[in-house]
Amino acid sequence: MEPKHYGFLLLAAVLEVGGDTLVREALARWQAGWKMLAPMVLVGGIAVLGIYGVLINKAPLPFGTTLGLYVAFFGVVGVIVGSIRDWRVDWWNVAGVVIIILGGLVVNHGERIRAAAARAG
Repeated sequence: MEPKHYGFLLLAAVLEVGGDTLVREALARWQAGWKMLAPMVLVGGIAVLGIYGVLINKAPLPFGTTLGLYVAFFGVVGVIVGSIRDWRVDWWNVAGVVIIILGGLVVNHGERIRAAAARAG
């Protein structure tokens, strides 16, 4: 995988987490009585999520690799944004994301590891 692909997946993760954050914020503001601003924020969140959907489906990678590796990027960005938003770090979330990252590495490099093991023995 080329370095530009990692940037592509990072951008997609930022768009998804950002869009979800906007939708969540709109729903909270709506309940708080912000009847004019909340629909605009909601539409903005839906638009960002739509852009994310198009971008991730245009990824120049095989679907399984893209999705497996993307989940790791999404987990990292989600925990960072959640920690900033809540003003605290949940170490259980961090531990979970470490496991997800390991899974993403297996998805991304598993075939090469299997091929190298077959050649070696």
